[in-house]
Amino acid sequence: MKRLPLFLLFILFLAACDSESLQNHDVSVAGDSAVQIGGYTNDDLRGDPFALNSARFEGQFLEMSVSFSGGCNEHDYSFFVSETVLLSDPPRLSMFVVHDDRDDFCDAYLTQTISTDMGVLIDWVGGGPFLVSIVVLGSDTQSIDVTYDG
Repeated sequence: MKRLPLFLLFILFLAACDSESLQNHDVSVAGDSAVQIGGYTNDDLRGDPFALNSARFEGQFLEMSVSFSGGCNEHDYSFFVSETVLLSDPPRLSMFVVHDDRDDFCDAYLTQTISTDMGVLIDWVGGGPFLVSIVVLGSDTQSIDVTYDG
């Protein structure tokens, strides 16, 4: 009889992760406000774990395939760009991607495509071709290089 309340709590938790919220679907991050160039701290770069599977530019939009644990809440992504640009051909810069799972306690492992308007970054670099190293910090720091062709 003592286990009944615990069992009911478990059932309630499972019900919060309905099948619709567990489906893979595209996520569109809020436009220009999602990209911050300089002026960030190390605390801003702390986030929740995720895997960056691939990335590419489609026009001025950066499309990234990401995988993460969750399924009950919408997740947010923020982009922080270093003000340091290597003057190579094409110019090269670093961008950190930070994931906020908004305290999502569900355990489904999802893969989604995030599409983010990088117009602010493209204008800041000068509109021409550049290479950006997209960096995900964490226990398994990873990076992917992507070229914007202008």
